[in-house]
Amino acid sequence: MDISTTNEKGAVLEEVVEKLHRFPGVRIEKNVRIKEKQVSGRDREFDLILTVESMPGYIQKYYIECKNFRKPVGIEKIEAFLGKLTAIGASYNEGVFVSALGFKKGVAKRAVERGIKIWEVNGLDKSGFAEIAGKTYSNRLIVIPVVHQVCRLDGKQVLSIFNKDGAVVNTIQNVIYQKWINKEIKPELGRITITIDQPGCDDSVIVDIDVIGALVSSEGHYKKYTLVDPVTKQENRVHVDATFLLDSKYRVETFLTEDELTEYVNNRNGFHLFRERCLAPRIQFFHMYYPLSQKAVDRLKQLNESGDVISLETVEGNDLSALWDKIAEKL
Repeated sequence: MDISTTNEKGAVLEEVVEKLHRFPGVRIEKNVRIKEKQVSGRDREFDLILTVESMPGYIQKYYIECKNFRKPVGIEKIEAFLGKLTAIGASYNEGVFVSALGFKKGVAKRAVERGIKIWEVNGLDKSGFAEIAGKTYSNRLIVIPVVHQVCRLDGKQVLSIFNKDGAVVNTIQNVIYQKWINKEIKPELGRITITIDQPGCDDSVIVDIDVIGALVSSEGHYKKYTLVDPVTKQENRVHVDATFLLDSKYRVETFLTEDELTEYVNNRNGFHLFRERCLAPRIQFFHMYYPLSQKAVDRLKQLNESGDVISLETVEGNDLSALWDKIAEKL
């Protein structure tokens, strides 16, 4: 293997190790040269130096050596690293040795006994050069309350709320909408039933609502890196890089329950990134979104005049962006 390839492989591992140590309060320096304490005063280079300030006035340094070899690291490399630490006046417990392909038998235990920290890195292929990538999904769940049945206790369908004198005081869709925007309806997927009392009347209105979720996702790729204790084989920390193409197509799936959503995600291979749930700014009231947009008002007039079928698709279209259409000022 030529020197240029070796240097490139070393730079790959150093970048990965740097990412795995990015934390608040940690300053990372790369390829740092430090003069020896001896008379010769020659420079010793360290791949990474971490400066950790746990609290004001308390600073700890760690000197990291990274080896991206095609075979496990032998004891001679550990001894050479210990010599570098001694040469600059650093203690062994300030040393960290990282290998892409682990350590030869017995080396890890001996290194720990000498006082340095040692890690293996997972996330590179067998050549130690190319990262192992997998699919990832960026998901946003749009939660929409869908009213599908409104009736009185006697089973008669109603759309308005009346007072004891028989005058209309409100509409069902407006009451549900107000409950939604005031967060009286929880954004949890599933069917709920709401009872609305009518002022001065004993006859209440029963409203059945399906709180559904539209999962909008785009596909990309991720790279996952982990630091592993070579003695216990336990993961210490994880770093994930995700990349999404700007021109990637969005996929939309609809779910009626939380269990359906969980099962779908668990059965879809890949790494899932979830943004917080997005609450729809309007409700779906049968075949339209409420409050009505001006576009929906115009479309309803056209459908009534033509006698065509009135449905959610013919009124609002099949694009979720219609939920954000400007609300009509006058009906």
